[in-house]
Amino acid sequence: MSVIEPVTLEEAKAQCRIENDSEDALISHYITAAREYCEDFLNLPLIQDNKDKTAESNTNISNEDNEGLSQDNEDNNEDVQENGIVIKAKWKQAILLIVAFWYANRENAGGSLSEIPLSAERLLWQDRRVPVGAVEDEGEIINGVA
Repeated sequence: MSVIEPVTLEEAKAQCRIENDSEDALISHYITAAREYCEDFLNLPLIQDNKDKTAESNTNISNEDNEGLSQDNEDNNEDVQENGIVIKAKWKQAILLIVAFWYANRENAGGSLSEIPLSAERLLWQDRRVPVGAVEDEGEIINGVA
């Protein structure tokens, strides 16, 4: 099943201030990788809200399921759907920040290539789901208790 990303190529190019089409494949790759990073960090598959008619063509359906996640999200004002959760504006912003960071630092020789901007991490952290029985060690989830 093909996935339609919650962030469009045009949105990512605007975030990166790119005006030509020469790096569209690279930016598209960054969009997919950033969405996957956010899904892994949140422990949630992300999908776009189909109720928004202007974003109807931007529906992202992930093959991952949300087994083991709480379906009672009224307190979080989230609309959980069969294949994921409606993407929040802050999650979309996190994807854009990550894409722009990776674009600007694609040949970073000084730091870790796995780093993301702190602002993006902070946008995601509030909604992170920690699986039952998982332990957190310096920001990393370790499945199973040692």
